[in-house]
Amino acid sequence: MDQNNIGEMIADTARRIFESHAGAKAADGEAWNVGLWRDLEHSGLTAAWEPESGGRLGAPLGAAFEIIRLSARYAVRAPLAETMLAVYALYQAGLEAPAGPVTVAPVRVTDTLVLEKVGGVWRLSGAAGRVPWGARAEHVIVYAKSDEGGRLAIAPTSAVVMTREDANVAGEPRAHLSFDNVELSDAQVGQAKHGMSLHHLGALVRAAQLSGAMEEALNLTAQYASDRVQFGRPLSKFQVIQHYIATMASQSAAARASVDAAVFAFGGAHAATAIAAAKIRAGEAAGQVARLAHQIHGAIGFTQEYRLQALTRRLWSWREEFGTETEWARELGQTVCGLGAEQAWPFITEQMA
Repeated sequence: MDQNNIGEMIADTARRIFESHAGAKAADGEAWNVGLWRDLEHSGLTAAWEPESGGRLGAPLGAAFEIIRLSARYAVRAPLAETMLAVYALYQAGLEAPAGPVTVAPVRVTDTLVLEKVGGVWRLSGAAGRVPWGARAEHVIVYAKSDEGGRLAIAPTSAVVMTREDANVAGEPRAHLSFDNVELSDAQVGQAKHGMSLHHLGALVRAAQLSGAMEEALNLTAQYASDRVQFGRPLSKFQVIQHYIATMASQSAAARASVDAAVFAFGGAHAATAIAAAKIRAGEAAGQVARLAHQIHGAIGFTQEYRLQALTRRLWSWREEFGTETEWARELGQTVCGLGAEQAWPFITEQMA
């Protein structure tokens, strides 16, 4: 069976699971729907980004990101994207992924974690703010600096101090974590070998999620405009509404194209710049799509019973995580400016090849 057919089968499996649990809420005291998470783990989707080995699913790269995109379209409330990201990063570092839901840190570019080896024991220090599902996951996979370059470490949440727990605009748990000389063994620490920081990988995941949520917001808005009758005719017949929907469609398509380009470039020489561009473009599009979707829907778009708010609140939240548009634009600009006048244009044209 070729890679395209495998990818389609995996995406269909993910879609069926998301649909079967659509609208189901977590039980009291639970951070997510236990049944949903059980189905995701049993199907192998939580480890789909890891290459096939040891019984793992081994989804093609495009299919792995399609799972992430679909989870955003269904507004899945669970650390699926974070777990997939962590499993992949650990595989690249030669580490065995722990069982159960995991998350990653740091999320903010200003947060720094440090690993030192003292007396044969690794010690992890630092703090990380607004870690997704940080108080609810069983392990935190961290990217930390060491004397020998970037390293990945597996820190049990039981060994980490949570200084504060809050939530993002979408209501997803976020935690501020303190790593106070957390002791780790060699089996819990590996050399980061993927050539990019966890911050880059997280930015690509968030860009894919933004793309998926935008596509669903567009679908909802187009359907609502066709069904809602005002002054004797559907909203979709008004020219201004048609213009708004066309703008939403173009922004959504541009975001998806940028994410697809970054996925295509993944692992290559220009992956970092492609990811930066994707996060910038997806974030800019998210703001416009959310604004126009609510402008067309009016008050109903903000009600808890209607799905739009679950999508747009995630758009507003995710664009701020793993680097804002401003932060990534600054990094991209510094990269281009650092090349000098003679190398800047060839660099730009190579990105488009």
